[in-house]
Amino acid sequence: MTHLPVLAYAAPLLAFSAYRRVRRNIGRQPYRPLRLWIRSGVIALIFFALLRWPAFEPALALAMIAGTVAGVLLARLGVRLTRFETLPDGRFYTPNTALGVGLSLLFLARIGYRLLVLLPALQAANESGGGAALRSAMSGSRSALTMALLGLVLGYFFAYCLGLLRRGRQPDTLPAEPAAP
Repeated sequence: MTHLPVLAYAAPLLAFSAYRRVRRNIGRQPYRPLRLWIRSGVIALIFFALLRWPAFEPALALAMIAGTVAGVLLARLGVRLTRFETLPDGRFYTPNTALGVGLSLLFLARIGYRLLVLLPALQAANESGGGAALRSAMSGSRSALTMALLGLVLGYFFAYCLGLLRRGRQPDTLPAEPAAP
């Protein structure tokens, strides 16, 4: 029960963050190069911060790197399936919904599963009152599959942002609609 206030603040923030992540993969999006540069930079910082984390194990780092490589390869497909168009009110791109939303939901499902599995162990460790029991429960929480999926998502969205920046400099690949007579 001591974590209830933290959960009360964190849960809506996480839900809103997940909503925004999924929403960015549905429908036409304005092409804003500065935002894409910032987004790719933040993703790169998160990736390297996780790899440099002192408690990070080499096996988890390898799983995350393998996931990242797969994500980068998948992003190449995602960029190819993205449609660009220039309209009177600006330049837009329409991402492939299945790829972006699918990856986001896959990772969110994995996090949800891990929380369901870990919550009873964390509650038991918290009730026993020992910091050692809590550390023991947390050390058993590390999962190569979760880290691989995190690498997949980070690699995909990092490479996707860079791919959008590269493709956004090219002329539209869709033929312009003819003007009405």
